[in-house]
Amino acid sequence: MREERKTKIVSIKVKLLGIILPVVIVIMILLVGILYFISKGIIKEYSENLLTSSIDNQTNQIEAWLNENLSAFGAVKQAIEQTKPDERQLQAILDSYYGFHDNYPEGLYIADANGKLMTASASEKKETDPTQSVWYKEGLTRWNMGLTNAYTNAGGSKVISASGILDDQSGIMKVISADLTLERISIIVNSYIEMDGARAFLVSSTDGK
Repeated sequence: MREERKTKIVSIKVKLLGIILPVVIVIMILLVGILYFISKGIIKEYSENLLTSSIDNQTNQIEAWLNENLSAFGAVKQAIEQTKPDERQLQAILDSYYGFHDNYPEGLYIADANGKLMTASASEKKETDPTQSVWYKEGLTRWNMGLTNAYTNAGGSKVISASGILDDQSGIMKVISADLTLERISIIVNSYIEMDGARAFLVSSTDGK
C-alpha cells in the first residue's frame, strides 16, 4: 500500500511538473519578449534623442561658423567699395588676406566680366575662364556675399564659396569671392556627435549633394 501510495504521489508530481513547467517556460519567454520590446523602445527613443541633439548642435555650429565668415568677407567687400582702391592698392589688400585665416587660406580673389582674375600674389589659384565658374555665376546674382552649394573647384578641391558683386565704381562688372573647404565643415560635423561609434555626413538641402 505504501509503495502504491508513493507511486501515485510521484505520478501526481510528474503530472504537475509536466503542466507547471511548460507554463513557467511560456511565462518566462513572454516576460523576456516584453522586456526586450520595452528595452528596444527605450534604447530607440534614447538614440533618437541623442541624434536630434547632435543634429541641432551641428546645425547651430555650422550656421554660426558660416555667418562669421560671411561677416568677415562682407566687411572686406564693403571696405573695398568705400575706399575704391586702384589696382596696386587692391592687390595689396588681396595679399594681406592670403593665409590670414585657416578657414580661407587662399584669401579672397576677384574676377571681372572680361575674365581677368586677381588673386593674392602667393596664391596658386588659376582658372582659364573664371566667368564660367560656379562662384562667379552665383556671385552675379547678389550684392551681398552669399554661399554657393558645394562643388569641386578648378584646383580639384571640394569647396563652398562666398561670393557677391563688387561695386568699386570702376565701370566693369566684378565679383569678389573666397573659398571655404568642406574639410573644415566636416570637422565641425564630426565634433558634435554625441553617440559613441557614430558617424555623420552633411547633405545639401538644395541639391542633395
